[in-house]
Amino acid sequence: MFGLGVERFAELAGEVDVICHNGGVINFAESYGALKAVNVGGSVEVLRLAALGGGIPVHYVSTLGVHLGDAYRGVRVTEVDEPVDPAGVRGGYNQSKWVADRLMAEARRRGVPVSVHRPARIGGDSRTGVGNDGDYFSRLLATCARVSMVPDLPYEEDVAPVDYVADAIVYLLGRPAGEDYHYYNSATICYGEIAEVLGARLVPWREWREAVVGRLAELPIAPFATVLSEETPVFSRPVFDCSRTERVLAEAGIVCPPADRGLIRAYLEAMCLI
Repeated sequence: MFGLGVERFAELAGEVDVICHNGGVINFAESYGALKAVNVGGSVEVLRLAALGGGIPVHYVSTLGVHLGDAYRGVRVTEVDEPVDPAGVRGGYNQSKWVADRLMAEARRRGVPVSVHRPARIGGDSRTGVGNDGDYFSRLLATCARVSMVPDLPYEEDVAPVDYVADAIVYLLGRPAGEDYHYYNSATICYGEIAEVLGARLVPWREWREAVVGRLAELPIAPFATVLSEETPVFSRPVFDCSRTERVLAEAGIVCPPADRGLIRAYLEAMCLI
């Protein structure tokens, strides 16, 4: 009960008007068992509070990673498509978020007003470029800058700036809970464009990997060494259609900036990489 006694927890239930649950542990290297207590257990306590308060509206921040299972590869996924099939969802983080996501859906079916917000990759601020320089994408950019090479990967990257996602969720907190919202930046960027911004060579994955593995201990990507497989990474993702979310946000003037050269340049400059 959030570390509160029974009486204080009950008092809190009578004081809260809306709950935005964005707490959790983000760690793509940990198992489901290691993350369950926080990512699932914390969500249970949020729902317990909402129910005790007579149905306090809940806005839960999940992840589009819950849709990265076998059933959704190459399939169009909208905000009304619930991630009902967990087969193929990999990694403890996405698995724990899937379970919590499904608990939220069950609570909604039982009468608790719940909206689930599912971001994809969240990047730094679109204006200042400042963000989490310890996440995978930031460490990948920093590593590319250090080795002056960018891997020529056969897919594009989506990045939704954190100011866009934050503004969107704050705005949607003012709407009645009950609908789900997705944040996937469809204006993606390819690795060739990233190489141009860095002024680095675009090289085959194996050449880039060999250069990185040879000096891994000193490079920012080291904590994510498990992604450095010998074979070129190939991802078959869902086709995320966030048009309903985008329409609602556009009414308030909230529009996601494209993941273009300018955005990547802002991130690199904030990390003093160019």
